[in-house]
Amino acid sequence: MSAKRALITGITGQDGSYLAELLLENGYEVFGLTRRLSADNYWRIDHLKDQLTLIAGDLLDQLSLIRALEKVIRAAKPLFVDRALGAAACERIWQLRREFSYSLRDTGLTKLNEDIVVPRGRLEDLFRFTAALQKKHRLPVACFGHAGDGNIHVNVMVDRSDTDAERRSEEALDELFRHILALKGVITGEHGIGIAKQRWWPLAANADVRALHRTVKYALDPNGILNPGKFV
Repeated sequence: MSAKRALITGITGQDGSYLAELLLENGYEVFGLTRRLSADNYWRIDHLKDQLTLIAGDLLDQLSLIRALEKVIRAAKPLFVDRALGAAACERIWQLRREFSYSLRDTGLTKLNEDIVVPRGRLEDLFRFTAALQKKHRLPVACFGHAGDGNIHVNVMVDRSDTDAERRSEEALDELFRHILALKGVITGEHGIGIAKQRWWPLAANADVRALHRTVKYALDPNGILNPGKFV
């Protein structure tokens, strides 16, 4: 089966390079044309006109969106900005994301991973707060995760050999969860409230919500034999 063919015309410089990379990643054979067409390029167009896929629309919209997003990000003076176009380039960035949690584990510290969620517009407030929390309680705090939907993993790192670290970590979590709720967020976005978050359950859910949970629990498990000893 012959390769898909793409004609790029009227797009030069960095945008042309990014577009060509995206097309190549998606299995296209790319013919790059500048604004001034050479005789050879005229021949290529004429020779391949029935096989060419003219690229415009969606891909150009993607490039415009990337440029606009990059402009906003660079205004905040980040350490670096990476563009990833195509499956292979995106996979390299995703691999960094997957390895992040393992790198925290490899520190030898106990990782208290809290899957909190805040409105996307309050992410910057969250990061400022966790930086202050880290300083106040003298505990490393690492944040990463699903920034696109506000579901940030806030990891409070605890040295179990420090006899006072447990107390400081509990105080840090108290402050974290109260701040998350003040930001109109929730204290769990993925894994739910289990034993580890039991004491914050009344803080996260009002009396009516807790009563509803008990009603559903009783309807499904009237004899209390499912997961006995746990709370609702």
